[in-house]
Amino acid sequence: MSVYLRFSQASSSVFTRWSRQQPGVLARTLSTSAKVRKDPGNYKKVLRSGATPKGQKPTKTAGQLGGNTSHRKTGRNKQRRPPRAIPPRKLVLPELGLSSKQLAVLANVRDDLVFKSAKELDESTRNSATVLTPALIELVCEELNLNVEFSPQTLPLLQDNQLSKDPLHPRMPVVTVMGHVDHGKTSLLDALRKSDVADHEVGGITQNVAAFRVPIDGNNREEAHSKFATFIDTPGHAAFKSMRANGTIATDLVVLVVAADDGVMPQTVEAGNLARAANVPVIVAINKCDMPGADPERVRYQLLESLGINTEQLGGDVQCVDISAKNGTNLPQLLEAISLQAEMLDLKSDPSARGAGICLESRLDRAFGSVATVVVRSGILKPGQHVVFQSPKALRGDLFGRIRSLVDRNGTQLDVVEPGVAAGLIGLRDPIPPGAEFCVEVNEKAARAKSQEMLARNVEATVTIELANSLCAEREEKIADAVQVPPLLDSSGAADSDTAVSEDNAVGRLIAIIVKGDVKGSADAVAQCVQAMEIARYPIRILDAGVGDVTEMDVKIASAPGRAKGNSEKAMIIAFNVRVRENEKRLARRAGVAILSHKLIYHLEDELKQELEKIYNLDRVVEEPVGSASVVRVFEEGRIAGCSVKDGELSIGDGARVLRLPDAKTGVTEPEVVFSGTIESIKHFAKAVRSVKKGSECGIGLMDWASFESGDIVQSVKDKQQRAGI
Repeated sequence: MSVYLRFSQASSSVFTRWSRQQPGVLARTLSTSAKVRKDPGNYKKVLRSGATPKGQKPTKTAGQLGGNTSHRKTGRNKQRRPPRAIPPRKLVLPELGLSSKQLAVLANVRDDLVFKSAKELDESTRNSATVLTPALIELVCEELNLNVEFSPQTLPLLQDNQLSKDPLHPRMPVVTVMGHVDHGKTSLLDALRKSDVADHEVGGITQNVAAFRVPIDGNNREEAHSKFATFIDTPGHAAFKSMRANGTIATDLVVLVVAADDGVMPQTVEAGNLARAANVPVIVAINKCDMPGADPERVRYQLLESLGINTEQLGGDVQCVDISAKNGTNLPQLLEAISLQAEMLDLKSDPSARGAGICLESRLDRAFGSVATVVVRSGILKPGQHVVFQSPKALRGDLFGRIRSLVDRNGTQLDVVEPGVAAGLIGLRDPIPPGAEFCVEVNEKAARAKSQEMLARNVEATVTIELANSLCAEREEKIADAVQVPPLLDSSGAADSDTAVSEDNAVGRLIAIIVKGDVKGSADAVAQCVQAMEIARYPIRILDAGVGDVTEMDVKIASAPGRAKGNSEKAMIIAFNVRVRENEKRLARRAGVAILSHKLIYHLEDELKQELEKIYNLDRVVEEPVGSASVVRVFEEGRIAGCSVKDGELSIGDGARVLRLPDAKTGVTEPEVVFSGTIESIKHFAKAVRSVKKGSECGIGLMDWASFESGDIVQSVKDKQQRAGI
């Protein structure tokens, strides 16, 4: 008997502990037991009624819940094993950059997850349209358990240059001068090479990339090859960011020019970040130290705070020279700093290897055709060699050819171009995209084959990106159909300018644009500037960004989209620093194609904004106050306000707004519009009048409003058409 009691007590203790851990299972068990006791003859039906419906998970057994199952068959009730790690899903992407929205579509992942991950890894990711670098894409995919592989867009050009057994030879350094617009970059180069290029530039600013050879030993000894350097002058205007980036690709070190009176500016920060990304050393040249208000010490602290550049004057290791390009102050010290930095880099190359390098810029010349400004990085270039260029941006054209001639900045013919030297390459059919790498091939057949393979890869990557864009558009359309978003309203009840444009104006507002520039980098920069002005719901389509004068074919292409598809009300050609002949102007007028021709980027931006505002017709209706009165006393239970007119005129039938001023008792901290309606009645003393002016006292009644309070402001408003800027 005692044994039985001990066993019962132990079983009861185990059951009690288990029931406390699993209250849901206990409740279901007791409920089923009550049903069986109530109808013992039909207990099978009662048990079957508790079966798990289709689509639901079955109730877990005691063994699955971790109970004691030693008395049961172990074959059917095994304890759950820990979940296996899910292997990462493979994802193949093009080597070109993608936005977080495009990446989310291609990876079949929620947009917000991809953007949040990218934002945490890189704070420069502003929105879902920001282009992510391949390195950042790889990190984002790793967090999302995706094994990303990039389909290579570039062929092994430079990597194929096998070094010979000959010893390496020193080469001259390539120095890129960067900085904010109008901080004196070109003036500095003019002072170094004793020229006056800055005086002849349009608007006094640089708008393309130029390369020069400058002695850095203080004399002009041509035989002292190691004492020369190739200087690359870059534009400082915000629109030419891609041209500055191309300058850092080909450079060995960067001279960062900062004006002593202006300090660190946006393009100064951008140039410093580009140099850091390219992993090249920086020498700071603080220019305009002779100007009133110049403070080089302040500039040094700004560089430390904004870019982390710690100069030698502040105890760091970055060389910094205070100069005046205009007066030639401390220019020898700057050249000495450049020479010292070049010696520390120990720059060498193999002149017997296959020639290879980078294209800085390209243009169309009336006499020579396509001319590419290139910098040789290894090997040598000679007339008669076959070269092939590669660029992820190229989708068509012949990016190979035979070198007809090589020229320097002054047009002098060169027999050979050695490593570190810049030259103009003549002999190509089409303009070369800036930043494209090149190498020498053994013959035309090999160059053509490599060029065609590169173009095929670029087209494949472009198709992938276009597919992602179309999927993004489909997703946004579905969301827009599911959720109807009302227009945003300001405090006056007027719709916001970005959403208040009428639907009639939203139809058929696609604009087609062709950009023509004097050099390829300028054309690409202007195209990017145009895209930056694009407004949601009003897409801009860049048909082409080419080099050379405006032609009859450009006019035909610009006007074709509207006639063929009926979706473009306006076409436009932007001619930047190129000619537009009278014949093309006449054809453009007939076809309804606007031509914007400018030589200065500032003027082009201003006129482009005006033209887009006209085309888009971005008008909105706003309420403009024409009179105001202060409520002194309230009559007839808040329906009539005794007012003193403070400004303008109030008339019957005008729109009206009632503003309630801040009140510490009610917690209102700023003026609040409590009613918008129409002025119904105005009385001057006992006489009904049509209007009252400043200085009058009157009684005002508003339609459907009976809650005036002393201290309110009654405004009379009228509708006005206002154009929203881009």
